[in-house]
Amino acid sequence: MAAIREVFPYLIVHDAAAAIEFYRQVFGAEERLRMPDPENGRVGHAELTLGPATIMLADQYPELGIRSPTAFGGTGLRMHLHVDDVDALTARAVGAGATMLSEPKDYDHGERQSRVRDPFGHEWLLGQDITGAAAATIAPAARPNVFPGLRYRDEHAAMDWLERAFGFARHAVFTDDGGAVVHAELRLGPGIVMIGAAPECEEGFNIYVQVEDVDAHYARAVRAGAEITRPLADTSYGSREYGARDIDGHYWYFGSYLPAMG
Repeated sequence: MAAIREVFPYLIVHDAAAAIEFYRQVFGAEERLRMPDPENGRVGHAELTLGPATIMLADQYPELGIRSPTAFGGTGLRMHLHVDDVDALTARAVGAGATMLSEPKDYDHGERQSRVRDPFGHEWLLGQDITGAAAATIAPAARPNVFPGLRYRDEHAAMDWLERAFGFARHAVFTDDGGAVVHAELRLGPGIVMIGAAPECEEGFNIYVQVEDVDAHYARAVRAGAEITRPLADTSYGSREYGARDIDGHYWYFGSYLPAMG
């Protein structure tokens, strides 16, 4: 099985410079990297740190079919997996029913990449380091506190497919009395993806961030003008949380809950 080292949420926005500033002001993000497109001035790639985690983002490229949520009322988030063998994982995904959007190809920035869409409509960017840097010894990172979230109409079928196609393992699954999935966590190496039911709304992707002082964080988001989609409240499962939507329509949840990593 192709080993996956890291999972990065990747946001597509219509104004990356403004989005970076928003994430800095509201979420305390720190800019690590920005790569302007020399042909048109758009941000071709940027990386922000939120605690120990990295969020990637870029301006939309409608001419390439890469659009932000505001372009079509959907979502611009794409999952980016770093793997040991991108060709093998791409073939495995397609064999399990994914649609090939971009064949594996070497790129000048040092990755071999492909792009697939899973049977549930979510896009995955698969990348393999071809510079040799990934083989270097990496110091242990702090415990992650940023988790991408996916919503599906059939959570059980989705979890089965993610296990077959990408090698995820079920870390935690919480169901109601009728057997419906209330919340689930799938693990891939050191990373965790959260899974939930798809309500009758436009939200398909979200990012959950564990913070130490939820009340202070909520107040900061409100002051910065974030659209609050779920008021700050205590939950039945012991977390204190709130939800917000940023300037490009991406959904974020912040709370005290931190998944067990053992």
